[in-house]
Amino acid sequence: MNSKGMDRGMGMMEYLDKVPDSHTEKLNFYFDENATVLMPEESQGTEKQRTEVKMAAPTISSANGRGGRSQGAARSGGNQRGQFRGGANKNGKVLYQDLKAGTADIQLDIDEKYILSETLDSITWRFTEEFRNIAGVNCRRVNGATKDSLYLIAYYSEEIPVSAGPALSHGLPGMILGLVIPEMHIQYWATNIAYTNKLVPSDWRDKKSKKMKLAEFSEIFGRYMPRIDLGTTNSCVAVMEGNEPVVITNNEGKRTTPSIVAFVEGGERKVGDPAKRQAITNPHKTIYSIKRFMGLSYDEAVKEAEHVPYNIVKGDNNTPRVEIDDRKYTPQEISAMILQKMKKTAEDFLGQEVTEAVITVPAYFNDAQRQATKEAGEIAGLS
Repeated sequence: MNSKGMDRGMGMMEYLDKVPDSHTEKLNFYFDENATVLMPEESQGTEKQRTEVKMAAPTISSANGRGGRSQGAARSGGNQRGQFRGGANKNGKVLYQDLKAGTADIQLDIDEKYILSETLDSITWRFTEEFRNIAGVNCRRVNGATKDSLYLIAYYSEEIPVSAGPALSHGLPGMILGLVIPEMHIQYWATNIAYTNKLVPSDWRDKKSKKMKLAEFSEIFGRYMPRIDLGTTNSCVAVMEGNEPVVITNNEGKRTTPSIVAFVEGGERKVGDPAKRQAITNPHKTIYSIKRFMGLSYDEAVKEAEHVPYNIVKGDNNTPRVEIDDRKYTPQEISAMILQKMKKTAEDFLGQEVTEAVITVPAYFNDAQRQATKEAGEIAGLS
């Protein structure tokens, strides 16, 4: 099938209905001299002037996107512009524009949408440094497909077609990632709210593409859980970007947040660096090293309490409490305030609500201390 096989006005689902179930025929495209445009085969120059890029027929009718230079150039060790120079026919119809064109909020016809197609070199694949700020993917399993049959498509959309999967995990926020296996007519997707290692339900397999809202997709696939290190002195939160954990910067631009909570006049509460900055002038209402009291009895905490300026008192069931004005806080409640700060940091980065997280604890923590940490997470709205 060439580019003439799809009418400009034909809807995507209508188009897919015309595709044989046994396979998806490929279209041939190539990069222009600036490596920024994929052109239809009819508009190519001579055989020597072009380099073909095999790509499956697209699966969605409109999208917005952004992107950068092709990864192929980085892998081959050469300059992509040099490899593809001299191939453009300026009078030919442009079917696919490079993602560099921008992220204008417009609806495009199928033959004009912004899209990035990239042949994968291996089943486990990573963007180059330039691309990793835009999207990342770890393809763990593709039902036995070979690396030569895999292509990547990345773009924005409100809806996603799904027919089987997943081969994806850890898609970055705001970007839908898809792997297309042309021979099998199967698409695999991850979205800004779906981070998953789970298999798609078996009854989805061998079906034609269908659309579903991102919320529905997320519920089926599950969400990727950030990792929070609740430290005695500092805390941090990380997520996976491709195959690597990335520590998220907070709204102060730092990758670590002081594990400090301060209560100031007017009932205001400060957490992190703002709390640390006022500690000298407000020592009795600035709580730090609260982790040392997690899971301890009051009797066990008395010795630790001698080393902090804030007031530790005995609470119900012989538990230690932090007394601030007329209220007594458990160590779990104070820790939850720090965790809420880390939760907000992750949410700002991911662009979505975070309700699940893995909270690290030291290996020497006993069961009571581990349970106290879990309770702090629950108070913070994490499970």
